[in-house]
Amino acid sequence: MLFRSYHKYEAALASYEMAEQKTTNPSILRRIQLRKGITLLRLGRLKEAEDIAKALARRYPEDLTIQALGGAVLYYGRRYSEAQAFVEKGAEKKNLACTMVCSMSDLILGAKARAYKQVRDSFKILDEIGRAHV
Repeated sequence: MLFRSYHKYEAALASYEMAEQKTTNPSILRRIQLRKGITLLRLGRLKEAEDIAKALARRYPEDLTIQALGGAVLYYGRRYSEAQAFVEKGAEKKNLACTMVCSMSDLILGAKARAYKQVRDSFKILDEIGRAHV
């Protein structure tokens, strides 16, 4: 049986919400909201996480991390076509998180050839990341 430790996420969420109220710096606020969205996803609060991801995506359409969050939220909500569409641009730009969400969505939607190509791309990206840190 798997036990999850939600109390840590609840505490993190509370701290993000407090920090969100205290800052006016747009860059810091963006990071706080992104972390808040990720935490809400981990807590299973998909509607709230989706609202944050979509609002951030409208404000920062080129941010691939935000696209990955939005795609992950939609994927966990079993909205695979929407998830795939949300991360497609990031997957084309070889963003690892976007590529992984896109490949999982494609696999479930039956686009196996495309999904396998994206999985290969993911491993190539991981290999490049590993080489850069050697």
